[in-house]
Amino acid sequence: MGRKLIIIFSVFGIAFSAVGNDSFGRAGVFLSMPVGWKQIAMGGCGVATGGEASSGWYNPAALQLYRGWGGSSGYSRLALDRWFYHISAAGNIRNDAAVALSWVHADAGEIYGRDISGNYTEELAYGEDAIFLTFAKVVTRELTVGANVKYVQAKLSELSTYIAGFDIGAHGRLFNNQLLLGLSYCNISMKYQWDSADLYGKNEGTSCDETLPGQIRVGAAYEPENLPGVVTAEIGYSEPSGMRFRGGISASFYEIAEVAVGFDDGLFAAGFGVEYVISPITVGFGYAFRLERESLPPRHSFDIIIKTK
Repeated sequence: MGRKLIIIFSVFGIAFSAVGNDSFGRAGVFLSMPVGWKQIAMGGCGVATGGEASSGWYNPAALQLYRGWGGSSGYSRLALDRWFYHISAAGNIRNDAAVALSWVHADAGEIYGRDISGNYTEELAYGEDAIFLTFAKVVTRELTVGANVKYVQAKLSELSTYIAGFDIGAHGRLFNNQLLLGLSYCNISMKYQWDSADLYGKNEGTSCDETLPGQIRVGAAYEPENLPGVVTAEIGYSEPSGMRFRGGISASFYEIAEVAVGFDDGLFAAGFGVEYVISPITVGFGYAFRLERESLPPRHSFDIIIKTK
């Protein structure tokens, strides 16, 4: 293996650690990071709640709760010069099916390459992207199923890789839609395949595989009949992180404002959003923050939402 390749793969591990919240050294960490101000504020819960253009990120079946046509976009500023962006366009088809197309991007700046002696060589570019198509279909009045077909790519300096995969999910509604249940399994049989032979030749280059951990989420949400809000909780599992517990609550005021608080495996999160009706569309804005581990500055997220009824 060439000297430069050793340096790049060392920085590659550091870059993945930087993009994740607390899942150091794991491939595709950005795929488990929450999107959307409301979901971030509720501790990253989204498998049971749904109803957002980006709901397929958590559970493709929960997209069916989305009404009308529209989209959402947002970005997050994290510690250690990390950035996270997302954009989704979605629509509901006669309350019988729903579709969405989404793009998510994560990157980290100021990654310094060094040689074996520790001397600075160059600043390395790093980024990961996921593009996924979501489809949800009502099976019965109480049950919806859904799936994502997605393309994921990663790039570090001159090295890049890509993979296609899919997610599946189910969503249930009981007791006059007051109790919502969600289940999803994401990153099914996906792995990065890195090969540097084209860059450094067959004698100096090498290849390796990195499995993107599958992620299982199970959750429930309760929407009181006479109160404008929701209480939700979920359990997630992936390797090597193990079990993860999340919970949150949101409440609406005057049909234009909403606040939410939650926890993500012990880390506090909160946020608020507002919506304005400018017939025939609704425009919304949201903000959320989430505490980070190791006393790092919190994550700040901003979203804009546009939709029709």
